[in-house]
Amino acid sequence: MFRPQQEQRQPSCHQQAEGTCTDSDGSEYTKAPGAPLTLHDMQTMLRAAIADIKSYMATELDKKLSGLREDIESLTNKADHTKTHIKDLTTTSQAHTQDITYLHAKIEALEESLEDLNNRSRRNNIRNQGLPESVTAEGLHTTLTGLLKAALPKATAQDLLIDPRDVIVRLHFFAVKEKILTITRSTPPQHQGIRLAFYQDLAPSTLKKHRDLKQRTLNQQGTCGATHLN
Repeated sequence: MFRPQQEQRQPSCHQQAEGTCTDSDGSEYTKAPGAPLTLHDMQTMLRAAIADIKSYMATELDKKLSGLREDIESLTNKADHTKTHIKDLTTTSQAHTQDITYLHAKIEALEESLEDLNNRSRRNNIRNQGLPESVTAEGLHTTLTGLLKAALPKATAQDLLIDPRDVIVRLHFFAVKEKILTITRSTPPQHQGIRLAFYQDLAPSTLKKHRDLKQRTLNQQGTCGATHLN
């Protein structure tokens, strides 16, 4: 009966000339001096070299990865610190925004209060428009008193006490000032053939608001008219 021949044992060795070698089954034997390296010996040496390279690369890679982990951890800590700082800045910014909004509202309230006080101080004033330059400062009081007397014939001299300020007349009595404005709206006064106009004296800021409101009203009317035509 045919029996296959057993594979001849090929020893492996790390030395080219002589020394102790390790067989494939782990047993050691002594290689004869000057014996040539077999293919199995070279494969074993290659595997050993590859194992050494792998071990070296694993060690170096572990070192690099360790350093990389430290860098990542450091960056993570910095990122966390930055997030916390940004959160603090956002909170501070929101607080500042609220403060600015509050202060802005307070400033507007103060401006409105000052405007109201300014207008209250002008409650008794009548602004004269159209008074000719021929009226001198010396004759201003007499001229204005005559105009007011013509608008309100029944008023007494006491009623028409005025403090002339440029072309603004300040009457001592608010009710008399209101009556004069009401009458002169329908019957404008005249002086030397020149038609005059009396208005309520208002603060410049209030006058600006009135002009802006009038302009917006005109613009809206123009827009509505154009839409209606289309």
